[in-house]
Amino acid sequence: MKSDALKSDLIRWIQQIQDVSILNAISTLRQSFEKGDWFDSLSEAQKESIQRGMKETEEGKVYSSKEFWAMYEKRM
Repeated sequence: MKSDALKSDLIRWIQQIQDVSILNAISTLRQSFEKGDWFDSLSEAQKESIQRGMKETEEGKVYSSKEFWAMYEKRM
């Protein structure tokens, strides 16, 4: 579907929606889009921390919740 046709289809669909919770969800999506990417608003330290965590995940350096709590209980 071309962009203009898709827009028209979505506009028609939105105009027919009566459920306020769906309209609120669409509004939240719009607000989120207009604010931009939240990652860009983070400090360099925060970005580095996230990237470090992603790298550790890729390397398999992760624990399940069950493993974490088992280790936690042993230390208590």
